[in-house]
Amino acid sequence: MRKGSKIINLFETLKEKQPTFQNPIVTIGGDSNLPNLGISVIDKATLIREVSIVFNVAATVKFNKTIKLATAINVQSVRDLINLSKEMSKLKNFIHVSTAYINFLQNPIEEKFYDPPIDDDKLINLMNSMNEIARRYYTTVRNTFRKPIRRWVNNTHGLTRITANVLMGLMRTHHDDSSVKLDFVLRDMIANGIIASAWNTANNPRSKEEFPIYNYVSNDKLITLGEFIEMILKYGELIPSEKTIWCHNFKMTKYRLVYLFYVYFLHLLPALIINMIAVCAGIRKYILKDPIETLPQGRIN
Repeated sequence: MRKGSKIINLFETLKEKQPTFQNPIVTIGGDSNLPNLGISVIDKATLIREVSIVFNVAATVKFNKTIKLATAINVQSVRDLINLSKEMSKLKNFIHVSTAYINFLQNPIEEKFYDPPIDDDKLINLMNSMNEIARRYYTTVRNTFRKPIRRWVNNTHGLTRITANVLMGLMRTHHDDSSVKLDFVLRDMIANGIIASAWNTANNPRSKEEFPIYNYVSNDKLITLGEFIEMILKYGELIPSEKTIWCHNFKMTKYRLVYLFYVYFLHLLPALIINMIAVCAGIRKYILKDPIETLPQGRIN
């Protein structure tokens, strides 16, 4: 993250207060896409001997993986980690982090365990026998609030990408419903909640039949996607990005034909014109790199 011309280290404040904070941290090799998490026999023995609290936050981040790969990471790895945790003699609790929207068919989504529509073994076997299928999703985890740095973000996925592209003038249209409500949660607040849930679970023992589940969501005063875009445009005018290459002109519609009209006349046509000017001027940096890739491929869900 940059502040002016200075690059700020994410853990700079922590290093000042605790210079040796990293000494107790031990890293091991592994891959949640592989059977048994890809952990070596030696590392597995160390985990079984030393670990008392397990936080499972491994998952696909971009949510554009194939279903087969996503199942391996989000389902099979969880099962393997649970089996590994059962061998840990010092284990106090196991904290699994997931999105609340896995139970989106439930209204409201209560803090309880819902039976999955398919057994994990059946799902894994099914995915192993299928061809690759890809699907995309939006994430709603946003930047940090205060810690370790205010407004820190380390990815350009989902709404973060939309924000950046709109502010740079690159994104002119979007196919979506502006009345959809957005549920934002800030990542440092999530981290605090995860740690607090581990403390609460360890200090308030429950029976094996009880699974404490905590929903961490924003309040009831949700903004819509349209209001979010309006704020982007408003503050983009007040504090323009130094990377802006075109004036802001953004149109959003839930109608596909209207969306295609916007794509061709607000994206493709201007890009083709600029490319022609670039060719005439002898400039080799083009706005439109590949017309085929630029054509709309359908709505991203």
